[in-house]
Amino acid sequence: MEKLKVGEVAVLEDEKEYIVFFETMYKDTEYLYLISKFKPVEIRYATQEMQDGELILKFVTEKEEKENLLKLFEEKNQ
Repeated sequence: MEKLKVGEVAVLEDEKEYIVFFETMYKDTEYLYLISKFKPVEIRYATQEMQDGELILKFVTEKEEKENLLKLFEEKNQ
């Protein structure tokens, strides 16, 4: 499996689907801005990396990190 790109769909363990809306690198970490394909719409941030040929996605859970990412994505996509 390859890393996700903008416009692709991520299907997570709970079968929820998220569209990759933006992607960016920050401090040697690749971040994704994800928007759900279901209602109510969820916006999530995640990291992605490859480990032994497998794609690993991890949701960002810390409030401060989410706030920093929001600013980063806003600046990048103006």
